[in-house]
Amino acid sequence: MVEDPNGRSRNVIKLNSDLEENFMLARLSTLLGISIVYLATSCSSEAEFGSSGAKSYDQVASRVFSFKSSKIIPKNMSLLDGGRYTALDIRQAERAPSQVIQRQIRRQSFIDNFLQGHAARYSEEEFQLSEAGMLDFLVVVDNSRSMSDERDMVGRGLAPLISSFSDTNWQIAVVSMSNPCIDSTNLIKKTDANASSKFADAVRKSVDWQATEQGFPMAIKALRGQCNSSTRPWLRDGSSVGVLFVSDEDNCGSDSGELERCANIEGKNASEMVRALRTIRPADQGRLYAIVDKDGSCRDAGGIGRMYLDALAQTGGTAGSICNDYSAVGGYGTYLRSVSTDVSRIIKRQFWLTASPDMGQFNVFVDGKAVAGGVVSVNGKVVTIDPAAFKDGQKIKFGYTHDAIPMFSDVVLKASAAPETLKVVMNGATLTLGADYQFDASSRRVAFRVMPPEDARIQITYLENKILQTKFPVNLSGARNETLQITVNNAVKSRDEFSYDETGVEFVVAPVDGAVVSISWRTEEHKIRDYSARLSDPRRPVAWQVMDKASGGAVPAEWDGANLKFASADVIEGRTVVFTVDFGEKSQTRSITLPSERIDDVVKVLADGREGVCWAAPPPSEGDQNGAANVDKTLEEKDAKNWKSRYRGRGVYIKCEQGVDYAELKIDYLEEVERTGSFAVKLAADANPEDPLMGWKVYLDGVRTQDFRREGSVIVLDGASLAPETRVDIEVITYQMVGK
Repeated sequence: MVEDPNGRSRNVIKLNSDLEENFMLARLSTLLGISIVYLATSCSSEAEFGSSGAKSYDQVASRVFSFKSSKIIPKNMSLLDGGRYTALDIRQAERAPSQVIQRQIRRQSFIDNFLQGHAARYSEEEFQLSEAGMLDFLVVVDNSRSMSDERDMVGRGLAPLISSFSDTNWQIAVVSMSNPCIDSTNLIKKTDANASSKFADAVRKSVDWQATEQGFPMAIKALRGQCNSSTRPWLRDGSSVGVLFVSDEDNCGSDSGELERCANIEGKNASEMVRALRTIRPADQGRLYAIVDKDGSCRDAGGIGRMYLDALAQTGGTAGSICNDYSAVGGYGTYLRSVSTDVSRIIKRQFWLTASPDMGQFNVFVDGKAVAGGVVSVNGKVVTIDPAAFKDGQKIKFGYTHDAIPMFSDVVLKASAAPETLKVVMNGATLTLGADYQFDASSRRVAFRVMPPEDARIQITYLENKILQTKFPVNLSGARNETLQITVNNAVKSRDEFSYDETGVEFVVAPVDGAVVSISWRTEEHKIRDYSARLSDPRRPVAWQVMDKASGGAVPAEWDGANLKFASADVIEGRTVVFTVDFGEKSQTRSITLPSERIDDVVKVLADGREGVCWAAPPPSEGDQNGAANVDKTLEEKDAKNWKSRYRGRGVYIKCEQGVDYAELKIDYLEEVERTGSFAVKLAADANPEDPLMGWKVYLDGVRTQDFRREGSVIVLDGASLAPETRVDIEVITYQMVGK
């Protein structure tokens, strides 16, 4: 939130990160002075006020002006010659110098990497012909009570079933005609160590005495991975699919009652079964097989498997007889081998090369001999072959060209580069401008004198082509030449490295990227001219004078009975002057009213330079009339107000040893000066404090406060509520509106 000139709060959105960083730099570098100015510039900050989002604000500037609510300075008072003379040491001072901290722009850095091309490569890769292809095979077994022996014979048949595709990537799922669910117990994979026993167990389990032979419905669900209300997909992308039905009856049974139970479910006939298979795999990758009663010759069968035979005819599959035993000629073992041979023909044989052939040269070798034809397609890195073309081969090898990359002798940078920041490195070696390459800034082109070798790695680093800032604007009107100090990254700059006028500082050589530039100065207004010099003695002084304590020379000043005022030319920071008042005659003093209110209990008394013979004592007991007449009576009130209890009034009581004598009594104490609640912010000459794009924030000892009012460029606080030497930071934020 920022305060606008009317005191309202406004949202500031998306302040630039450089602004936040500069603000922290200013806070850390703030001195314990009165007027510290901080300025940060950003080239790409944005802000929005309100919620309309219609406009954005750019060119964010942040200035922090620091003040002190007061100063605590040492004071002393001397009583000379038994009280005839009163002397007060005053140390002349100046307010802390004004300071502006700015940051040099930071040009964006870039790293462009290039890889030189090369001629086409020739590679050869060899594979076992049996390694290619994926087969997902489904066995659907009639689990009615009449099928016990047949299930046993099928369960013994894994070896002949996989005989022609054992080297491919195969898996076989086994389901019953009443349960389509597939899990790890009935999904047999090539990698299973116990594949034969696992297959036999899966075929023999789940006998259902009341089962209806729903071969097609269960096959459709199993192929889709459906299991009750869940889905468990098991078919792999790109695989070929075969389905084997084993039943002594037709699909959905052989009598009318059983057929009626399938009337309203998918898979009630061969057409629905084939259609479901075709939605999963095309005709050249999906085929059906069956062991059924083919012609009514099986006395123990429940009926001819007409629907199964119809489905096989539509997909090109073959049928085996349910009547045969496992060992008979034409029996289960022989038939399963024929299924293995047939289904292996639809397995899509594919090989994955390590690179993509460019077909400039592509050779095929089978068992070491070059062959023509047999390759169906080359798609990227995948080569698909026709298994029938290589049925007698063992190994296939592909020789091909690939990865030809055009070579270059010049490159174009992705951004405009400052030429002096360009660095070109090839294969770890830094190249030299002129000798090794030329650079055209207008086209951003780096041209090599000799074409880089094949596969050379080239890295080019640079900074954006943007002019570094040499002029840093700041209002230096009235700045005293001898007080001006410029630092860059904390290094003090000599006068031959910059020039200045009332508008700012200009460097001969621009500071480096991101450099922190500090500009500090003092004007005549920084000199403190007024000092408290109030006396408590009721007598009228007969004379007074101000002298330089070191030289003894007179110092011109004006005294109104309460304050000394010097001309600015007579204020020298750090000089001690002695203000002496002569009351004429002596008077013994036991209670003293100091010329100003003291703060804290830091009082030292010296009698003729001796410490310990006189000291500050507690006030006399009630009724004692020897106390100072003008002691501040509000001390008790201030004691009750937290930090105000530090004020001890103007009265101090002095007690000395019995019989002590002295010519000079000196009292040292602390005083708070220049207490104020009004803080004038010195803006740039062309700045308008009423600008609606200018916001104000106030911090007291680092804690933000809303309890202030602004009168133009003056911030007004409740001065009476500020603790001594409270640091007051005033942040002024300026935005520039730009259209969207």
